[in-house]
Amino acid sequence: QFVRNQGSFVMNDPGKMVLFGSKLVKEWERNYEVEFDKYAEPLRTGIQRINIDGKAFERRKRGLKIDWQIRVGGKLVGNGALQQLARRKSGLHVIPQLGAVEITEQQVEGLNLWKITGKQVERTLPKYMLFSLFGQRPVHLSLEGDLERWMGAIRDADLDIENTPDFLREYQRFGVAWLRSITSLDCHPLLADDMGLGKTVQVLAMLCGTERLKRKDKHPDIIVCPASVVPVWEQELVRWFPDRTARILGRQGFNPSSKEKAPDLWICSYTQLRRNRALLSGCAFRYAVLDEAQYIKNPDAKVSQACYAIRANYRIAMTGTPVENKTEDLWALFRYLMPGILGSRREFNTKLDSDERFDYVEKLRRQIQPFILRRTRDVVAPDLPPKMEIQLACPLTPAQRSEYSRLTSEGVEKLGEQWDAVTGKGTHFFTLLTRLRQVCCDPALLPGNEFNIDNSGKIEVLVRRVSEAMETGRKVVIFSQFVKLLNHVKSALKGVDSRMKIWSLTGQTSDRAKPVEQFQKNAGAGVILVSLRAGGTGITLHSADTVFLMDPWWNPAVEAQAVDRIHRIGQDKPVFVYRMVAVGTIEEKIERLKLEKRKLFDEVVPDGNDTQGWVDAFSDLRSLIDLNDVSVEN
Repeated sequence: QFVRNQGSFVMNDPGKMVLFGSKLVKEWERNYEVEFDKYAEPLRTGIQRINIDGKAFERRKRGLKIDWQIRVGGKLVGNGALQQLARRKSGLHVIPQLGAVEITEQQVEGLNLWKITGKQVERTLPKYMLFSLFGQRPVHLSLEGDLERWMGAIRDADLDIENTPDFLREYQRFGVAWLRSITSLDCHPLLADDMGLGKTVQVLAMLCGTERLKRKDKHPDIIVCPASVVPVWEQELVRWFPDRTARILGRQGFNPSSKEKAPDLWICSYTQLRRNRALLSGCAFRYAVLDEAQYIKNPDAKVSQACYAIRANYRIAMTGTPVENKTEDLWALFRYLMPGILGSRREFNTKLDSDERFDYVEKLRRQIQPFILRRTRDVVAPDLPPKMEIQLACPLTPAQRSEYSRLTSEGVEKLGEQWDAVTGKGTHFFTLLTRLRQVCCDPALLPGNEFNIDNSGKIEVLVRRVSEAMETGRKVVIFSQFVKLLNHVKSALKGVDSRMKIWSLTGQTSDRAKPVEQFQKNAGAGVILVSLRAGGTGITLHSADTVFLMDPWWNPAVEAQAVDRIHRIGQDKPVFVYRMVAVGTIEEKIERLKLEKRKLFDEVVPDGNDTQGWVDAFSDLRSLIDLNDVSVEN
């Protein structure tokens, strides 16, 4: 291109520059004298490849330092060129004094991963960041000093199982030793054992071990958990480590500037942590533990931000459902545990949404595997009695059939029958599903309907089954998502036997530990009514042996959490789990989908808010919600 005011020709396309400098210029030189200045001279060599090498070493035991070297065409170049390259996108570039350089997409990813720009080249990184580069071949990294042994120790830890409490089961002693090993190597673990395997006692055994008496670090530890689980931590501490002191944030005053001797352990709910974030920001802790860590699955939530802001030498996360809804949940957990190891949130989600998703998920699994310990209930199968799961078919009463038919007709009329019309009306669609589920349980859950036991087939079946259980001295747990339904069940049971012992645990229960303790200690038959929100996690009800799920939950993980309140360590009787399903309704269709197409079910209703999943599973709205004529006898 001719630039008139300069009286010269300008070439901007890197490809054309390379073609001219390496090939076409030879034709010119046959007839003209051609000169290249020092910036253009490298174009004569054509396209040059880049080799990026790094040497990682530990900097005075304070973290990781990496010295980077970059070679273009085998020639070592300076830090200025390195920074220039780090700011480029993949593809062909012409860089002064380097010439034509081609950067691969993998090299750009590797450079961005380590943020090799400006002053950040000099920064010190946590050692765990070595695992963030594992598998990034285009950026070669050699480990100096003891780093190779350090990485090997994480992958193949030498566990001191002997120095763990004798009262623990063997797999629990392994867990304590593993937690100690990972934290001693300056990394931060995720304990992801199945529900009921004793994560609480494992963490307490690590925090309260004999080495605490010898340690120089006098900072207290902090446990953050749902409000309903705070009493569990208190009870377990008193039971197993009565010589350790604990205080409850929100119940007892917290004054970090006080000269009063700090307790060994602070326990607080996620709500209290959020409310006291400003006060806690000036405090330092030894260990910070998140129980039911899926609470921070939304990185933008205030409670997640409060957890990220905790200042602690070591961090531990505990959850039996590390991926409750979607893979992004893992990013939120590791943002708390080891910030940076999974890259930025945008990069993480971009990879998950790309065509390379499956390869990326496999690489992700290898990357975080050393920091996750997960044992399933199969590990302790010999220690647990059998669990029998039974689908209990419940007939619809005339009142239920009438309301169900009305809702389906109105729903199809309002939303349309074909999915392309329904998917744009997501809020109305999910409201319809909730109303249908309520009718399946009890029409009185709908606005304007009065409670009458004769109108609910489920309550009739439940009352009969519970009465039989009471006659044989059994203890029963009844779960439901709907607190109003539990109130109706209580009225129905009292109507049959006013002397029946019944406890309740819902979000409205002020002292959540009291009904659980009374139910557990009760020697005879009894019933406890539990809402999934209040009692799905953090409580133990293993004195019971019979469970009724009034409205089977569409998320299997949440349902499993509820059942595992009963079928867990300490249970010594066979457990019977009854899923109460209204025949011919949406409940029955979803249960069938769960059994026949488990993988598809996981995609359909991971959190109940994905209309596309329903489209994949059912041909149209009617096939999902229409009432089938089925008779059943119970």
